[in-house]
Amino acid sequence: MLLYNQNPPTEEDDVQLMYRRASIEGVVHSAWMRGEHYEMSDSFDESWSCSSVCWAVDGEETYRFNNKQTFKMRSAGALTLGMGSRYTYSANRAAPFLSNMITFPHWISETAGNQPIQEETEQKLGLATKLFAPDRATQLLMEAIVLACRQGLSNNAYYEEASSLLFHKLLTGQEEKAASMQSISAAKKSTKEELHRRVNRAHEYILQSYPDSSLDLQSIAAFACLSKYHLIRVFKDMTGVTPMHFLATTRVETAMNLLKHTRSPLKTVIKAVGYEDRSAFYRVFTNRFNIPPSGVERPTCRHIT
Repeated sequence: MLLYNQNPPTEEDDVQLMYRRASIEGVVHSAWMRGEHYEMSDSFDESWSCSSVCWAVDGEETYRFNNKQTFKMRSAGALTLGMGSRYTYSANRAAPFLSNMITFPHWISETAGNQPIQEETEQKLGLATKLFAPDRATQLLMEAIVLACRQGLSNNAYYEEASSLLFHKLLTGQEEKAASMQSISAAKKSTKEELHRRVNRAHEYILQSYPDSSLDLQSIAAFACLSKYHLIRVFKDMTGVTPMHFLATTRVETAMNLLKHTRSPLKTVIKAVGYEDRSAFYRVFTNRFNIPPSGVERPTCRHIT
């Protein structure tokens, strides 16, 4: 695997080399970003395209795709990039923040959707471009891989195995989310598909908008083009929780991530995740993790170790 545990390459020749090798070896990137901006490369060879997963700690990143779709990533959730995705990238903060990306080589992404033994005509599956909330096991594996990169581990066998397991978790998660459409109580298949699409919009909207303290059920429902009643019912059918429960969980888990990995003052963290009432934040956080925010072990230096 190619490892980048400092700044990413900026020279055109180095970037081209990274693209070429990524499709064969894969890339682990965990570096400090400071307002970088990258356009789509005119010289990009489509054979270099790879599936990836990316996420940030204490920053904001914008991905604008050539189909006009835009994702704004903060410290909640992660973004999978399907093979063939073309985008521009912006690190939307001048202060340094940690950006992570794991790019999967073709030998993983082109075969992971197939069974070991299958008919040649069977359709291959792959990661789609989606903003999502990783489950705990997936998040821990993602963090373990980039931590190994930051610590300079050069054991290629470790990265090959861990990346394969991670790709399987990501692919399985997307398949399970797609299958959740069957839990929607609607007579027509077309109605189920449309409700599924709108709930996914609500899900992504929460992951992008959670820092807004005014975010409420009405605004989420309006973005998804559903009534509050239908949003609550279908969101719960698909995810097992209500929209506001998912919002609260997103906020406190993001707060825990910021407390564990940054030196930001507690009042800054509370505001960053959309809380204005300190006592309400303490109550929800303590109920979730069984410790108060003040009990979280904080890093002793700026760099995450």
